[in-house]
Amino acid sequence: MFNEHKWKNINLEKYKNEIFLKKKYDNSIISKFDIKDYEYIKIINNLLNGIPFAIKDNFSTKKVMTTSASKIIKEFIPAYDSTVFTKLVENGGIPLFKSNLDELAIGSTGLTSNYGDVCNPFDKEYIVGGSSSGSNYLVADGTVSFSIGSDTGDSVRKPAAYTGIIGFKPTWGIVSRFGLYDFAPTFDTVGWFTNIVKESALLLDVLQGFDEKDYSSIKPKDKDFLKNIDMKNEKYKIVVIPVLEEQIINKEILKDYKKAINLLKEDGHKIIEANDVEIRKLSTILSVYRVISSIEAFSCNSNLTGFNFGDYFDEGNNYEEKIINARTKGFGYEVKKRFLWSRESIYSEEKYYFKAIKLRTLINEEINRILSMGDVLMIPGTADLADNINNINNFPSDHLLNNFLTIFNSNGSPSLTMPITKNNHLSTTVNISSLPFHDKKVFKLSNRLEELL
Repeated sequence: MFNEHKWKNINLEKYKNEIFLKKKYDNSIISKFDIKDYEYIKIINNLLNGIPFAIKDNFSTKKVMTTSASKIIKEFIPAYDSTVFTKLVENGGIPLFKSNLDELAIGSTGLTSNYGDVCNPFDKEYIVGGSSSGSNYLVADGTVSFSIGSDTGDSVRKPAAYTGIIGFKPTWGIVSRFGLYDFAPTFDTVGWFTNIVKESALLLDVLQGFDEKDYSSIKPKDKDFLKNIDMKNEKYKIVVIPVLEEQIINKEILKDYKKAINLLKEDGHKIIEANDVEIRKLSTILSVYRVISSIEAFSCNSNLTGFNFGDYFDEGNNYEEKIINARTKGFGYEVKKRFLWSRESIYSEEKYYFKAIKLRTLINEEINRILSMGDVLMIPGTADLADNINNINNFPSDHLLNNFLTIFNSNGSPSLTMPITKNNHLSTTVNISSLPFHDKKVFKLSNRLEELL
């Protein structure tokens, strides 16, 4: 588990300093921890056994700056630790790095940070994905055994597909978001990257639990995810959506997706084809997500005025001018674009926001109906392999498969992306999801598929 032999006798300070300098060069890291600062935290469990980890730089850490890769809060050091960070350290994890991300976690490429572009570790001409770009990179290239990210649309699971590792987000609310900088709270979920499914299950054992400091926290309905991960003689009903196969661009992805289906079928599981899916309704998820998430992002970041956090912006003759100048210089293009979408969605005569809320309800009803047809739903992890950086499309396709993972943020489902053929940035993947609170089913089938492969 977590390649424990690799870390057993390592000099962490030397490792941290040498790797930090190296990783600054590839932009995967924003800052580093001083391990001595966390000796005061009492170890309540040793589930992580001294394993080093990285955490996305939008999780609050009270002794290390937390910038969310934005100029407007650069050099900001919070007054408290996020619950996720505290739990990791209390369970024996060793914090090494704050990882890079798309600014304010608003982005999907890894190319919108104010701390430099994060490219694919296996080929710099390709994207690593975002917004959890640095967290993905550091696990994919072996720097750390696991890393923490945040997943609002697909910001952990799709990047994981681009590097051939495990990306998981649990049921919305069962892992505390206290100390995670909000992007879109009704979509935001803590997520993580690992190399195998069992490591991901162990992290949910560590991180799940009700937190009174998080207003959206929900008491989990299950526990002991790693202990109960073996299927034994269980056989699942696995739902697939045949129409999605038509939207797969890469032939290898299609071939390996069918390979995974056949392996599970041969293993005794029942494959259920969902042929009555309301594709047109589900395909509105991109528009729904853009509208609702942009409005939530604008609201959550309205306190970033240039006065409250980080470096003080002091250009302008009055308070209003100072804020305008701070936001003009402090925010990047992608963030400004989303905020403009927010204004249009709220104030236009079309009332896009209210329409999006209604559509989201219909989408959630439809996906829950599909998930209820079996134990889990399995779909291709992506429609295509990682994009070449020179071919990035600023207006992504609205084909359903390109945006399907976002649906599981909309309805709060647990969702895991895993490789079928592990081949660096050319890896092919599938995604396994289930109804909310059925995280254990996702782990069980994912682990079984991993064994079969």
